[in-house]
Amino acid sequence: METEVEKKKRFKRKKEEMKRLCQMLDIDNWESNEHIVQEIRAIIHTERQPKDKKVEGAKKIKKAMS
Repeated sequence: METEVEKKKRFKRKKEEMKRLCQMLDIDNWESNEHIVQEIRAIIHTERQPKDKKVEGAKKIKKAMS
């Protein structure tokens, strides 16, 4: 179970990552535009998933080659 302190740290890290990404993309006032916030959250969320996708893709390729 996640403690309140850990939860606050996690939210702070996500906010910093969103801010860094928006600065990199040169987007101003990103916090006021909900659509941009949702897109950035989706990008940040999907950064962790390719590991699983690569494994599944590799298994499919191996099966196809057999």
